[in-house]
Amino acid sequence: MRRKYTPAKLKRMKTEICITNPKQVKQATGREAWYRYYAGFSGHFARELIASARLSGKATVFDPWNGAGTTTAAAYALGHNSVGLDINPAMIVAAKARSLNAREANSLSPLGDDILRKAISNSYDEMGPADPLSIWFVPNSVKEIRRVESAIQLLLIGNLERLPMTDPENVDALSDLAAFFYTALFKAVRILLEPFIPTNPTWIKFSTRPGNRLRPRCETIHRLFRRQVEEMIDGVRGEAEQPLAAERSLRLAIGSSENIPLSDNEVDFTLTSPPYCTRIDYAVATFPELAVLGFEKEKSFENLRRSMTGTPTVRPSVPKPNREWGKTCNSFLKMVALHPSKASGTYYYKSHVQYFESLFLSLKEIVRVTKHGGRAALVVQDSYYKDLHNDLPLTVVEMLSSQGMVLERRGDFISAKHRAAMHPSARKYRANSRATESVLCFKKL
Repeated sequence: MRRKYTPAKLKRMKTEICITNPKQVKQATGREAWYRYYAGFSGHFARELIASARLSGKATVFDPWNGAGTTTAAAYALGHNSVGLDINPAMIVAAKARSLNAREANSLSPLGDDILRKAISNSYDEMGPADPLSIWFVPNSVKEIRRVESAIQLLLIGNLERLPMTDPENVDALSDLAAFFYTALFKAVRILLEPFIPTNPTWIKFSTRPGNRLRPRCETIHRLFRRQVEEMIDGVRGEAEQPLAAERSLRLAIGSSENIPLSDNEVDFTLTSPPYCTRIDYAVATFPELAVLGFEKEKSFENLRRSMTGTPTVRPSVPKPNREWGKTCNSFLKMVALHPSKASGTYYYKSHVQYFESLFLSLKEIVRVTKHGGRAALVVQDSYYKDLHNDLPLTVVEMLSSQGMVLERRGDFISAKHRAAMHPSARKYRANSRATESVLCFKKL
Protein backbone atom coordinates (compact mmCIF):
# COMPACT_ATOMS: atom_id res chain seq x y z
CA MET A 1 0.00 0.00 0.00
CA ARG A 2 1.30 3.42 -0.94
CA ARG A 3 2.12 5.65 2.04
CA LYS A 4 0.58 9.09 2.37
CA TYR A 5 2.60 12.02 3.68
CA THR A 6 1.25 15.30 5.01
CA PRO A 7 2.89 18.57 3.83
CA ALA A 8 4.48 18.94 7.27
CA LYS A 9 5.95 15.44 7.05
CA LEU A 10 7.33 16.11 3.56
CA LYS A 11 8.94 19.36 4.74
CA ARG A 12 10.54 17.58 7.69
CA MET A 13 11.92 14.83 5.44
CA LYS A 14 13.57 17.38 3.14
CA THR A 15 15.53 18.86 6.04
CA GLU A 16 16.24 15.63 7.90
CA ILE A 17 19.88 14.89 8.63
CA CYS A 18 21.23 11.85 6.76
CA ILE A 19 22.89 9.43 9.16
CA THR A 20 25.01 6.64 7.69
CA ASN A 21 27.40 4.28 9.45
CA PRO A 22 30.35 6.46 10.58
CA LYS A 23 32.88 3.63 10.68
CA GLN A 24 35.89 4.01 8.42
CA VAL A 25 36.14 1.68 5.45
CA LYS A 26 39.03 -0.78 5.54
CA GLN A 27 40.37 0.15 2.11
CA ALA A 28 40.32 3.93 2.01
CA THR A 29 41.38 5.69 -1.18
CA GLY A 30 42.59 9.13 -2.14
CA ARG A 31 43.46 11.64 0.55
CA GLU A 32 41.53 9.66 3.13
CA ALA A 33 44.26 7.01 2.94
CA TRP A 34 47.10 9.46 3.58
CA TYR A 35 46.82 9.30 7.34
CA ARG A 36 44.53 6.66 8.84
CA TYR A 37 43.67 8.08 12.24
CA TYR A 38 42.06 5.16 14.07
CA ALA A 39 39.66 7.38 16.03
CA GLY A 40 38.14 9.05 12.97
CA PHE A 41 34.95 8.54 11.01
CA SER A 42 34.71 8.06 7.26
CA GLY A 43 34.73 10.79 4.65
CA HIS A 44 31.56 9.38 3.10
CA PHE A 45 29.73 9.70 6.43
CA ALA A 46 30.91 13.32 6.89
CA ARG A 47 30.00 14.39 3.35
CA GLU A 48 26.55 12.81 3.45
CA LEU A 49 25.71 14.26 6.84
CA ILE A 50 26.94 17.81 6.12
CA ALA A 51 25.29 17.88 2.68
CA SER A 52 21.97 16.77 4.16
CA ALA A 53 22.02 19.73 6.57
CA ARG A 54 21.41 22.03 3.56
CA LEU A 55 23.68 24.78 4.87
CA SER A 56 24.12 28.08 3.10
CA GLY A 57 27.34 28.81 1.23
CA LYS A 58 28.46 31.18 3.99
CA ALA A 59 27.90 28.65 6.76
CA THR A 60 30.74 27.74 9.13
CA VAL A 61 31.33 24.05 9.90
CA PHE A 62 33.42 23.25 12.97
CA ASP A 63 35.23 20.31 14.56
CA PRO A 64 36.96 20.81 17.94
CA TRP A 65 38.53 17.30 17.82
CA ASN A 66 39.47 17.53 14.16
CA GLY A 67 41.92 14.62 14.01
CA ALA A 68 43.20 14.04 10.47
CA GLY A 69 40.71 16.55 9.07
CA THR A 70 37.75 14.53 7.81
CA THR A 71 35.15 17.11 8.85
CA THR A 72 37.06 20.12 7.56
CA ALA A 73 37.89 18.43 4.25
CA ALA A 74 34.25 17.44 3.67
CA ALA A 75 32.88 20.85 4.63
CA TYR A 76 35.39 22.77 2.50
CA ALA A 77 34.73 20.53 -0.51
CA LEU A 78 31.02 21.27 -0.13
CA GLY A 79 31.71 25.01 -0.30
CA HIS A 80 31.48 25.99 3.36
CA ASN A 81 33.78 27.88 5.69
CA SER A 82 35.55 25.31 7.83
CA VAL A 83 37.34 25.47 11.18
CA GLY A 84 39.21 22.54 12.69
CA LEU A 85 40.98 22.48 16.03
CA ASP A 86 42.99 19.75 17.67
CA ILE A 87 45.26 19.87 20.68
CA ASN A 88 47.58 17.32 19.02
CA PRO A 89 50.02 19.09 16.62
CA ALA A 90 50.58 15.91 14.59
CA MET A 91 46.88 15.88 13.72
CA ILE A 92 46.97 19.50 12.56
CA VAL A 93 49.88 18.67 10.25
CA ALA A 94 47.99 15.69 8.78
CA ALA A 95 44.83 17.77 8.33
CA LYS A 96 46.75 20.56 6.61
CA ALA A 97 48.30 18.06 4.21
CA ARG A 98 44.84 16.79 3.34
CA SER A 99 43.75 20.32 2.41
CA LEU A 100 46.40 20.65 -0.33
CA ASN A 101 44.89 21.93 -3.57
CA ALA A 102 44.97 19.49 -6.48
CA ARG A 103 46.60 22.18 -8.65
CA GLU A 104 49.86 21.43 -6.78
CA ALA A 105 49.96 17.82 -8.04
CA ASN A 106 52.48 18.37 -10.84
CA SER A 107 54.96 20.10 -8.54
CA LEU A 108 54.98 17.47 -5.79
CA SER A 109 57.27 14.90 -7.39
CA PRO A 110 59.99 17.43 -8.36
CA LEU A 111 59.77 18.95 -4.88
CA GLY A 112 60.22 15.51 -3.34
CA ASP A 113 63.37 15.05 -5.42
CA ASP A 114 64.66 18.46 -4.33
CA ILE A 115 64.06 17.63 -0.69
CA LEU A 116 66.10 14.43 -0.93
CA ARG A 117 68.91 16.15 -2.83
CA LYS A 118 69.03 18.83 -0.17
CA ALA A 119 68.93 16.17 2.57
CA ILE A 120 72.02 14.51 1.08
CA SER A 121 73.95 17.75 0.74
CA ASN A 122 73.06 19.43 4.04
CA SER A 123 75.26 19.05 7.08
CA TYR A 124 72.68 18.71 9.82
CA ASP A 125 74.49 17.76 13.00
CA GLU A 126 72.41 19.23 15.81
CA MET A 127 71.13 15.94 17.16
CA GLY A 128 71.64 15.43 20.86
CA PRO A 129 71.04 12.44 23.12
CA ALA A 130 67.58 13.82 23.97
CA ASP A 131 66.27 13.60 20.40
CA PRO A 132 62.99 11.66 20.78
CA LEU A 133 63.72 9.56 17.69
CA SER A 134 66.70 8.11 19.61
CA ILE A 135 64.19 5.97 21.52
CA TRP A 136 64.01 3.71 18.46
CA PHE A 137 66.90 4.63 16.12
CA VAL A 138 70.69 4.70 16.35
CA PRO A 139 72.27 8.19 16.09
CA ASN A 140 73.25 7.94 12.41
CA SER A 141 69.70 6.98 11.40
CA VAL A 142 68.25 9.81 13.48
CA LYS A 143 70.54 12.24 11.67
CA GLU A 144 69.33 11.02 8.27
CA ILE A 145 65.67 11.47 9.27
CA ARG A 146 66.42 14.94 10.63
CA ARG A 147 68.22 15.86 7.43
CA VAL A 148 65.05 15.10 5.47
CA GLU A 149 63.03 17.21 7.90
CA SER A 150 65.55 20.06 7.70
CA ALA A 151 65.35 19.94 3.90
CA ILE A 152 61.54 20.25 4.08
CA GLN A 153 61.90 23.29 6.28
CA LEU A 154 64.66 24.87 4.18
CA LEU A 155 62.80 24.52 0.87
CA LEU A 156 59.20 25.07 2.01
CA ILE A 157 59.49 27.25 5.09
CA GLY A 158 62.71 29.07 4.26
CA ASN A 159 64.51 28.46 7.53
CA LEU A 160 68.25 27.88 7.53
CA GLU A 161 68.01 26.41 11.03
CA ARG A 162 65.45 23.81 12.07
CA LEU A 163 62.32 25.37 13.58
CA PRO A 164 61.04 23.61 16.71
CA MET A 165 57.68 22.10 15.79
CA THR A 166 56.85 21.80 19.48
CA ASP A 167 55.92 25.48 19.24
CA PRO A 168 52.19 25.76 18.34
CA GLU A 169 52.80 28.97 16.38
CA ASN A 170 55.17 27.15 14.01
CA VAL A 171 52.67 24.36 13.38
CA ASP A 172 49.81 26.83 12.88
CA ALA A 173 51.93 28.72 10.32
CA LEU A 174 52.90 25.56 8.42
CA SER A 175 51.73 25.61 4.79
CA ASP A 176 49.67 22.76 3.35
CA LEU A 177 52.57 22.03 0.99
CA ALA A 178 55.09 21.65 3.82
CA ALA A 179 52.51 19.60 5.76
CA PHE A 180 52.19 17.25 2.76
CA PHE A 181 55.88 16.32 2.96
CA TYR A 182 55.86 16.18 6.76
CA THR A 183 53.02 13.66 6.50
CA ALA A 184 55.05 11.61 4.02
CA LEU A 185 57.88 11.61 6.56
CA PHE A 186 55.41 10.55 9.30
CA LYS A 187 54.38 7.60 7.17
CA ALA A 188 57.97 6.59 6.35
CA VAL A 189 59.02 6.68 10.01
CA ARG A 190 55.97 4.65 11.06
CA ILE A 191 56.84 1.96 8.48
CA LEU A 192 60.38 1.81 9.89
CA LEU A 193 58.92 1.40 13.39
CA GLU A 194 56.83 -1.68 12.55
CA PRO A 195 58.99 -3.90 14.84
CA PHE A 196 57.88 -1.71 17.78
CA ILE A 197 54.16 -1.68 16.96
CA PRO A 198 52.33 -4.52 18.78
CA THR A 199 49.02 -6.20 17.97
CA ASN A 200 47.19 -3.19 19.35
CA PRO A 201 47.95 -0.48 16.76
CA THR A 202 47.06 2.29 19.23
CA TRP A 203 50.19 1.53 21.25
CA ILE A 204 53.90 1.54 20.52
CA LYS A 205 56.80 -0.06 22.32
CA PHE A 206 59.93 1.80 23.36
CA SER A 207 63.47 0.49 23.06
CA THR A 208 64.96 -0.06 26.51
CA ARG A 209 68.42 -1.18 25.30
CA PRO A 210 70.68 0.55 22.75
CA GLY A 211 71.29 -2.78 21.05
CA ASN A 212 67.61 -3.03 20.10
CA ARG A 213 67.52 0.25 18.25
CA LEU A 214 66.92 0.30 14.53
CA ARG A 215 69.69 1.27 12.12
CA PRO A 216 68.14 1.95 8.70
CA ARG A 217 70.61 3.34 6.17
CA CYS A 218 70.24 6.66 4.39
CA GLU A 219 69.15 4.90 1.18
CA THR A 220 66.38 3.03 3.00
CA ILE A 221 65.02 6.17 4.66
CA HIS A 222 65.06 8.10 1.38
CA ARG A 223 63.45 5.26 -0.55
CA LEU A 224 60.61 4.97 1.95
CA PHE A 225 60.05 8.73 2.00
CA ARG A 226 60.02 8.85 -1.80
CA ARG A 227 57.55 5.97 -1.97
CA GLN A 228 55.17 7.68 0.47
CA VAL A 229 55.34 10.90 -1.55
CA GLU A 230 54.47 9.05 -4.76
CA GLU A 231 51.60 7.13 -3.12
CA MET A 232 50.18 10.38 -1.75
CA ILE A 233 50.51 12.03 -5.16
CA ASP A 234 48.37 9.21 -6.56
CA GLY A 235 45.66 10.42 -4.19
CA VAL A 236 45.74 13.86 -5.82
CA ARG A 237 46.11 12.95 -9.49
CA GLY A 238 42.85 13.06 -11.38
CA GLU A 239 41.13 15.31 -8.87
CA ALA A 240 39.50 18.49 -10.08
CA GLU A 241 41.30 21.62 -8.95
CA GLN A 242 39.51 23.36 -6.13
CA PRO A 243 38.24 26.78 -7.18
CA LEU A 244 39.79 29.79 -5.52
CA ALA A 245 36.80 31.05 -3.56
CA ALA A 246 37.48 34.27 -1.67
CA GLU A 247 34.30 33.80 0.35
CA ARG A 248 35.24 30.32 1.56
CA SER A 249 37.87 29.86 4.25
CA LEU A 250 39.64 26.94 5.90
CA ARG A 251 41.28 27.36 9.28
CA LEU A 252 43.28 24.57 10.95
CA ALA A 253 45.00 25.30 14.24
CA ILE A 254 46.15 23.81 17.52
CA GLY A 255 43.53 24.44 20.15
CA SER A 256 41.83 22.92 23.17
CA SER A 257 38.20 21.83 23.01
CA GLU A 258 37.84 23.16 26.55
CA ASN A 259 38.73 26.71 25.51
CA ILE A 260 37.63 27.20 21.90
CA PRO A 261 39.12 30.37 20.31
CA LEU A 262 35.87 31.33 18.55
CA SER A 263 33.27 33.98 19.29
CA ASP A 264 29.84 33.27 20.75
CA ASN A 265 27.24 32.17 18.17
CA GLU A 266 29.79 31.86 15.35
CA VAL A 267 29.25 28.25 14.18
CA ASP A 268 26.38 26.98 12.03
CA PHE A 269 27.16 23.27 12.21
CA THR A 270 29.50 21.13 14.30
CA LEU A 271 30.46 17.61 13.28
CA THR A 272 32.84 15.92 15.66
CA SER A 273 33.71 12.83 17.68
CA PRO A 274 35.02 13.36 21.22
CA PRO A 275 37.59 10.86 22.49
CA TYR A 276 35.80 7.79 23.79
CA CYS A 277 35.99 6.81 27.45
CA THR A 278 37.95 3.65 26.72
CA ARG A 279 41.34 4.52 28.27
CA ILE A 280 43.04 4.47 24.89
CA ASP A 281 46.09 6.71 25.08
CA TYR A 282 45.53 9.13 22.21
CA ALA A 283 48.96 10.73 22.69
CA VAL A 284 50.95 7.47 22.66
CA ALA A 285 49.02 6.40 19.55
CA THR A 286 50.63 9.31 17.67
CA PHE A 287 53.99 9.38 19.46
CA PRO A 288 56.00 8.45 16.32
CA GLU A 289 54.59 11.51 14.54
CA LEU A 290 55.08 13.70 17.62
CA ALA A 291 58.68 12.47 17.86
CA VAL A 292 59.28 13.59 14.27
CA LEU A 293 58.01 17.01 15.33
CA GLY A 294 60.48 16.97 18.24
CA PHE A 295 58.30 16.12 21.26
CA GLU A 296 60.53 14.65 23.95
CA LYS A 297 59.05 11.75 25.89
CA GLU A 298 59.68 13.06 29.41
CA LYS A 299 58.96 16.72 28.70
CA SER A 300 56.82 18.21 25.93
CA PHE A 301 55.19 14.88 25.11
CA GLU A 302 54.07 14.25 28.70
CA ASN A 303 52.70 17.80 28.97
CA LEU A 304 50.64 17.28 25.82
CA ARG A 305 49.53 13.83 26.97
CA ARG A 306 48.15 15.16 30.26
CA SER A 307 46.21 17.92 28.53
CA MET A 308 44.24 15.63 26.20
CA THR A 309 40.64 14.55 26.75
CA GLY A 310 40.59 10.84 27.54
CA THR A 311 44.16 10.63 28.78
CA PRO A 312 44.78 7.68 31.12
CA THR A 313 47.23 9.79 33.13
CA VAL A 314 45.61 11.31 36.21
CA ARG A 315 46.39 14.96 36.85
CA PRO A 316 47.50 16.14 40.33
CA SER A 317 44.18 17.91 40.94
CA VAL A 318 40.98 16.00 40.13
CA PRO A 319 37.58 17.73 40.48
CA LYS A 320 34.51 16.43 42.24
CA PRO A 321 31.56 15.15 40.18
CA ASN A 322 29.14 17.84 39.07
CA ARG A 323 25.33 17.59 39.15
CA GLU A 324 25.28 19.31 35.75
CA TRP A 325 26.93 16.21 34.26
CA GLY A 326 23.57 14.45 34.51
CA LYS A 327 22.03 11.50 36.31
CA THR A 328 23.55 8.82 34.04
CA CYS A 329 27.09 10.08 34.46
CA ASN A 330 26.89 10.56 38.22
CA SER A 331 25.29 7.14 38.79
CA PHE A 332 28.04 5.49 36.76
CA LEU A 333 30.76 7.31 38.75
CA LYS A 334 29.23 6.13 42.04
CA MET A 335 29.28 2.52 40.81
CA VAL A 336 32.93 2.84 39.72
CA ALA A 337 33.88 4.23 43.14
CA LEU A 338 32.15 1.28 44.89
CA HIS A 339 33.38 -1.44 42.53
CA PRO A 340 35.31 -4.18 44.39
CA SER A 341 38.11 -4.51 41.82
CA LYS A 342 41.56 -3.13 42.61
CA ALA A 343 42.04 0.66 42.37
CA SER A 344 38.42 1.25 41.32
CA GLY A 345 37.84 3.79 44.09
CA THR A 346 41.16 5.55 43.51
CA TYR A 347 42.91 5.65 40.13
CA TYR A 348 40.03 4.47 37.91
CA TYR A 349 37.48 6.65 39.64
CA LYS A 350 39.72 9.71 39.32
CA SER A 351 40.48 9.05 35.65
CA HIS A 352 36.76 8.79 34.86
CA VAL A 353 35.93 11.99 36.77
CA GLN A 354 38.73 13.73 34.89
CA TYR A 355 37.35 12.51 31.58
CA PHE A 356 33.79 13.65 32.26
CA GLU A 357 34.92 17.08 33.43
CA SER A 358 36.87 17.58 30.21
CA LEU A 359 33.93 16.33 28.14
CA PHE A 360 31.44 18.61 29.93
CA LEU A 361 33.65 21.71 29.54
CA SER A 362 34.13 20.91 25.86
CA LEU A 363 30.40 20.42 25.21
CA LYS A 364 29.70 23.68 27.03
CA GLU A 365 32.11 25.42 24.65
CA ILE A 366 30.44 23.84 21.61
CA VAL A 367 27.10 25.19 22.78
CA ARG A 368 28.60 28.65 23.33
CA VAL A 369 30.03 28.98 19.82
CA THR A 370 26.94 27.53 18.10
CA LYS A 371 24.39 29.94 16.63
CA HIS A 372 20.80 29.82 17.81
CA GLY A 373 19.12 27.43 15.42
CA GLY A 374 22.50 25.88 14.62
CA ARG A 375 23.18 22.16 14.82
CA ALA A 376 25.76 19.81 16.25
CA ALA A 377 26.31 16.16 15.35
CA LEU A 378 28.48 14.02 17.62
CA VAL A 379 29.73 10.47 17.11
CA VAL A 380 30.12 8.75 20.48
CA GLN A 381 30.52 5.17 21.66
CA ASP A 382 29.44 3.42 24.82
CA SER A 383 31.91 1.29 26.78
CA TYR A 384 32.35 -0.73 29.95
CA TYR A 385 34.37 -0.38 33.10
CA LYS A 386 34.72 -4.01 34.15
CA ASP A 387 31.04 -5.09 34.17
CA LEU A 388 29.63 -1.54 34.47
CA HIS A 389 28.00 -0.07 31.39
CA ASN A 390 29.18 3.46 30.58
CA ASP A 391 26.33 4.85 28.48
CA LEU A 392 28.29 7.74 26.98
CA PRO A 393 25.66 8.59 24.33
CA LEU A 394 23.01 9.12 27.04
CA THR A 395 25.49 11.11 29.13
CA VAL A 396 26.17 13.42 26.17
CA VAL A 397 22.43 13.83 25.57
CA GLU A 398 21.89 14.81 29.21
CA MET A 399 24.85 17.19 29.28
CA LEU A 400 23.77 19.00 26.11
CA SER A 401 20.05 18.98 26.91
CA SER A 402 20.75 20.86 30.14
CA GLN A 403 22.43 23.59 28.09
CA GLY A 404 19.66 24.28 25.59
CA MET A 405 20.41 21.70 22.91
CA VAL A 406 17.55 19.50 21.70
CA LEU A 407 18.21 15.98 20.40
CA GLU A 408 16.67 15.81 16.90
CA ARG A 409 17.90 12.44 15.67
CA ARG A 410 19.92 9.46 16.83
CA GLY A 411 21.41 6.63 14.82
CA ASP A 412 22.97 3.58 16.52
CA PHE A 413 25.44 1.18 14.91
CA ILE A 414 26.62 -2.02 16.61
CA SER A 415 30.33 -2.80 16.43
CA ALA A 416 31.60 -6.26 17.31
CA LYS A 417 35.25 -5.30 16.78
CA HIS A 418 36.67 -2.29 18.56
CA ARG A 419 39.84 -1.31 20.43
CA ALA A 420 38.35 -1.55 23.91
CA ALA A 421 37.52 -5.24 23.37
CA MET A 422 41.11 -6.16 22.49
CA HIS A 423 42.24 -6.47 26.12
CA PRO A 424 41.96 -10.11 27.32
CA SER A 425 40.77 -9.07 30.81
CA ALA A 426 37.56 -7.63 29.30
CA ARG A 427 36.24 -11.19 28.84
CA LYS A 428 36.56 -11.80 32.58
CA TYR A 429 33.71 -9.42 33.34
CA ARG A 430 31.38 -9.82 30.37
CA ALA A 431 30.83 -12.26 27.52
CA ASN A 432 29.43 -9.65 25.12
CA SER A 433 32.17 -7.35 23.81
CA ARG A 434 29.99 -5.39 21.41
CA ALA A 435 29.87 -1.62 21.49
CA THR A 436 27.28 0.81 20.17
CA GLU A 437 28.51 3.76 18.16
CA SER A 438 25.86 6.49 18.16
CA VAL A 439 25.41 9.53 15.94
CA LEU A 440 23.61 12.21 17.95
CA CYS A 441 22.18 15.23 16.14
CA PHE A 442 21.24 18.30 18.19
CA LYS A 443 19.75 21.72 17.51
CA LYS A 444 20.38 24.81 19.64
CA LEU A 445 17.21 26.57 20.76
